[in-house]
Parts: sequence; C-alpha cells; structure tokens
Amino acid sequence: MRKGQRWHLFVSHTWSSGQDQAHLIKRRLHTLMPGMVVFLDVDDLSHFDQLADEIAVSEVILLFLSRGYFSSRACSIEYQAAAANRRPCLPVHEADLNHGGVLLEECKEQCPTEVRPFIFGESGGEQ
Repeated sequence: MRKGQRWHLFVSHTWSSGQDQAHLIKRRLHTLMPGMVVFLDVDDLSHFDQLADEIAVSEVILLFLSRGYFSSRACSIEYQAAAANRRPCLPVHEADLNHGGVLLEECKEQCPTEVRPFIFGESGGEQ
C-alpha cells in the first residue's frame, strides 16, 4: 500500500440491493488474499460523515452497481469522493434482476453525467 493509504479496497454499495453481495466480495477477497485490507461500511465505518475521508485513504474503489446505487446518498458521497480524489474505480455490475440487479445501460443512464466518464471510461459507455 502506498504511504498514507489505509485500505487496499473500498467496497461502495447500496444496502437495499447490494449488501449481501458486498459482504461476499469482502469474505472471498480475504480468503484469496488474507493480507488485503478491505473497507466495508458495516464493518469499518464509525460515522457517516467519514465516508469521503475513507475514500481518500483507499487505493481502489469497487463500485458495486445494483438497483438504486445512483440514487443512494451514501453511494453518491463515495463515487463523488472517488472522482475528486482520482481514485481508480472498478465498477462491478449485478446483472441478476432477482437479486438486486439492474440493466447495465440503466446504470449508465442513472449515473450523473459529470462522473460518467470517470466511472465508465472516457466515452461514458455510450456508443
């Protein structure tokens, strides 16, 4: 980890449709890479106002895109802080509509235009 960083990975997700998957991601990463330090809000957040600060001390931000991600206040703080701090983002899309999934094109449309290129690449995923 680079100096001044606290987390290898920050898992950004919305509780309503991505909490189970986020827990699974963290558990699997710990199994595969026991030394990896992963931030997950339910385990590591002491106060809501610290979300942006935790993003700033994270190497990579995993954005777990599921139903309601872009309408979540907490997620908005997280992806906005990731963009402001120029943290590498790894979007992971939940495709199973029966498990909180959403169509990827719908995610791209719901993503605020000012951060769309940062999250989905230079073209913003538009073709």
